[in-house]
Amino acid sequence: MRSNFYPNDQRCTCLFETQTREAVESVNKAASIPFDKVEEVIDIPPLS
Repeated sequence: MRSNFYPNDQRCTCLFETQTREAVESVNKAASIPFDKVEEVIDIPPLS
């Protein structure tokens, strides 16, 4: 869905919408994108 890059840490986080952790791992492996971990995130939309 989106990615964030943290230049001070030289690291990137990517947000995926899927039902399983395995799907995220599979897509990253197929694209040869290294990753350290996959974690569940709860998206909190801004108030209107």
